Amino acid sequence: MKEKESYIEKQKDIFGDTTWFTYRYEVNGMVYETSAGSLDICRKARDKWMKMMSVAFTGHRTIRTNKYALSVSLNEEVRFCYENGIRFFYIGCAVGFDMMAAHTVLEQRKQYPDMVLVAVVPYVGQDVYFNKEDKQRYADILRQADKVVVLSEYYYA
Repeated sequence: MKEKESYIEKQKDIFGDTTWFTYRYEVNGMVYETSAGSLDICRKARDKWMKMMSVAFTGHRTIRTNKYALSVSLNEEVRFCYENGIRFFYIGCAVGFDMMAAHTVLEQRKQYPDMVLVAVVPYVGQDVYFNKEDKQRYADILRQADKVVVLSEYYYA
């Protein structure tokens, strides 16, 4: 994910004792700009903006329905999300629905290059018990994701 944060710090009032920040954040060609009295306020506003443009997918490891029909529905939902302003797609990376959703986003990204895939990995070594095929799919998803977020170094309940 191509991220770039920049800001200009200015003194605002006649005595020069009020600081004001003009803030700019760029990610995958999208730009967010704001101004506030602190960087913390600017970053919180940026996070709120990103949250409004985000969706997360998670589901069952075992898919007990028609996989083709589910795939068609998932493609429609991802496209619907995109057409309604969603740009950040968070995926849990578990076997099953999570990986299916990740591949759907990666496929749709060919048509909509400003889609951002964020792989959220619960812990390092998540794939230790995956079969060979799922390990390869997992590695491919992580390699193609715009950003990988690892929540923990270790597994815990």
